[in-house]
Amino acid sequence: MVVLQFAWGGGPNNVHLPHMHYENAFCYVGTHDNETAAGWWADGGAGARDRAYLESYLGEAAAADVPGAFLRAAMASVARTSIVMMQDVLRLGNEARMNTPGRAEGNWAWRVTAAAAAGGAGAGAGGAGGAAGGADKVGAVWRTYAAEARELRALAHVYDRLPQGARYEEPVEQKKEKEAEV
Repeated sequence: MVVLQFAWGGGPNNVHLPHMHYENAFCYVGTHDNETAAGWWADGGAGARDRAYLESYLGEAAAADVPGAFLRAAMASVARTSIVMMQDVLRLGNEARMNTPGRAEGNWAWRVTAAAAAGGAGAGAGGAGGAAGGADKVGAVWRTYAAEARELRALAHVYDRLPQGARYEEPVEQKKEKEAEV
């Protein structure tokens, strides 16, 4: 198990750094016990040395979208399996944190909800409601997160992580942009 949030301290031989990953590993951006990637960067979990090393390793542009940089690094890892938290895909801060070790209450409440999908917020506490209208609510969630799904599928394609035999179909809007450039 390698965790990208743990990579930035300890120097160039830190096993969590992408160049140190190994094939028979699970590469995580963070775990259920960590801050979200955006929260880690914005709320001080990433110290000054972590920030400087991350920017030198992943490039200065990574600081503008740390969760995105971590998603790309996880997908590019030689580790056979990459696991990402939905909170990082959605670029959410620590308000969407899953668990805080040592805290007795308020953990495990974060959910992607249909209510959040309708409001465009992306996350919330609690469930998606009762059985009535459940399919419509689930559909609303997936429609809301279609851009994130396309981003992950494109990363899976670029880094050869699609299931064997699966095809990558470029989103229509990207095809139109490329055709317009020609």
